[in-house]
Amino acid sequence: MTKRRIVAAAIVGGIILVVYQGVSSAQRGAAPTSQNCLKGVWRGAEIRYTGTNARTVTNPPWIVIFTDKHVASIGIGSDAPRPEVQGQPTDKDLADAVRNLTAYASTYQVSDGEFTRTNLVSAFPNTMRLVATTTFRCEGKDTLVWTQKSTAAGPSANPATWKFVRLE
Repeated sequence: MTKRRIVAAAIVGGIILVVYQGVSSAQRGAAPTSQNCLKGVWRGAEIRYTGTNARTVTNPPWIVIFTDKHVASIGIGSDAPRPEVQGQPTDKDLADAVRNLTAYASTYQVSDGEFTRTNLVSAFPNTMRLVATTTFRCEGKDTLVWTQKSTAAGPSANPATWKFVRLE
């Protein structure tokens, strides 16, 4: 089991690297539109959760990379401390360490202030090939705000809102 998780993490990391290499820094100077404001590398600034566990996580460790047609996202969606993995970790130790990790690489399309992504790879088997629709807005050239609207299963019950700042 441990080797599978290591291989999965290496694959996600490789995909993010490939997508990152495809990002054009020339895009940074363009005026934002719904078609091009997503393109770039973004760092997590805030996650606002709604529902029974409503809270705000500031400066979550999260990176999102958009190219013309692909998006890669990897991050930790919690401000709770993660346990260190030491010695010979058990499957439970490893699961606890990555409990709040989200990682995927997808294709995406933009239409009317929304992007719809289809996962090509995901850290979790249940979200492979997931189709999700997310509303978004760009605030100037350097801030991106998005809220997941729905998945193939239906509307998001307690949608969280992410805020990102542009790295490049």
